[in-house]
Amino acid sequence: MKGKKLFIGIANSEQSIHSAFFWSFIQIRRTCETVIFRASHADSNLRNNNLLNSFLESGTDYYIQMDTDQIYPPDYLEKMVPLIEEYSVIAPVIYDRWQSNRFFPLAYSCLDPETLGFKGSKVLDIKGKTGVEEVAWTHTNLFMKREVVEKLPKPIFNLYFTEDGLSKWKHTDHAVNEKIKNAGYKIYMNFDVVVKHIASVPVDAEVYERWKP
Repeated sequence: MKGKKLFIGIANSEQSIHSAFFWSFIQIRRTCETVIFRASHADSNLRNNNLLNSFLESGTDYYIQMDTDQIYPPDYLEKMVPLIEEYSVIAPVIYDRWQSNRFFPLAYSCLDPETLGFKGSKVLDIKGKTGVEEVAWTHTNLFMKREVVEKLPKPIFNLYFTEDGLSKWKHTDHAVNEKIKNAGYKIYMNFDVVVKHIASVPVDAEVYERWKP
């Protein structure tokens, strides 16, 4: 870790941010030299691609993406950054923020192979899990080494439509997961680190237990 530089990309198209994100972000303890960059385009795919392009131009070593509808623990970087060198691609646990989706954890054991979407997907049972484990699919708030991002085909984030253009064909986060695996990397999750999603209440394990089927 000594001498490594961290790039934190924040996706935010609004002129303001939730106070819960702000206060959690400024309390995160830094573990190495850090560059912070904000992408503000209205389209989420362009925001994410701008962040990744800025990372590649920055000369930093590790990429992290953060969203402003989330709440981060103070030891977030202390627990996650030391794992990047070993695992190359690793994520914390994040719960879905939509009540209609029953706040499930954004980690999947399998997805519909035709759509890489929610249809036919199976949520990974994370109850009782600790430590680091390989997962099949997750969200894209990933910690990644530079070499991983350099090997992903551009554009890294795409908007995929069905042939008639009336609906989405692939979920963009899952499509990026697919690109990472096609580049020869595995995706890992640190079950000891939880990022809360801001909804009507911050979504964490206790909330999920109350809402799950």
